[in-house]
Amino acid sequence: MRLSSKKNSRRGVILIITLWLLAALALLALGLAYRLRLEGKVMSYRKSRHLMLELARSAVSIAGARLERMDSQITHYGQAWARPIVLDEVYFADLAPAYLERYRVEALVFDELSKLNINVVARGQLMHTPGIEEAVSGAIIDWRDENDVPVDFGAEQTYYASLSPPYFCKNAPLSDLWELLLLKGVTSELFSGSGEGVLVSANDPHWQYVQSDFVDYLTTSGQGYVNLNTAGIDVLSAVPGIQPEMADSIVSVRRGIDGLERTADDRGFEGFDDLF
Repeated sequence: MRLSSKKNSRRGVILIITLWLLAALALLALGLAYRLRLEGKVMSYRKSRHLMLELARSAVSIAGARLERMDSQITHYGQAWARPIVLDEVYFADLAPAYLERYRVEALVFDELSKLNINVVARGQLMHTPGIEEAVSGAIIDWRDENDVPVDFGAEQTYYASLSPPYFCKNAPLSDLWELLLLKGVTSELFSGSGEGVLVSANDPHWQYVQSDFVDYLTTSGQGYVNLNTAGIDVLSAVPGIQPEMADSIVSVRRGIDGLERTADDRGFEGFDDLF
């Protein structure tokens, strides 16, 4: 009886140890499966990211080729560079249909001279830009001027030194529009606008772009000249001598018969004298 009891006890211990080992192996297998699944997702995301980057580079290459073929002395929206770039099955016929549907790329090229140069534009002109009121316009003027005397509703070194952490007022031209986020009164919501961006209809080849943030209206490029053929109504209205009604008429004439921008019937003015 004692021998049988000891054998049963040993068998019980072995059974318990075996069950624990099986449980440990099951957990290890589950952990390994989860890790493999996670790594598979990471690889899929990397592949998708790489593909999107290549598609974006393709769009840039197409835009560059269009610009190189320009032979006109004036720039306007009736030219090839302004046409929407749509990369779909025409460009990537070797991709599976699912990829074409998932990775369709649509892009537009913008003329930087259609915007106001933030480093030279006057304060009154700045206030034609949606979202820029007296306080923000004053902060821009104080940030780019060389002195440390604040204008009305502006902000100079005294203000920026009081922040946590403090930093210097640049007192020099902006190198990039992202610098605006350092200025008093400029929030990320104000900088980014409504975020509407480009509106595209799958059944309509014509694109309409909704101006929604500072990047649409302002630039640090150029010498301060505005292109009469590509500037929007708000930017044109900021040009001395052009009233909002005149700006609206200019844009209407530019769009041609169909009333749409970036189509073949768009026209450009040869010079300012063509307006009269």
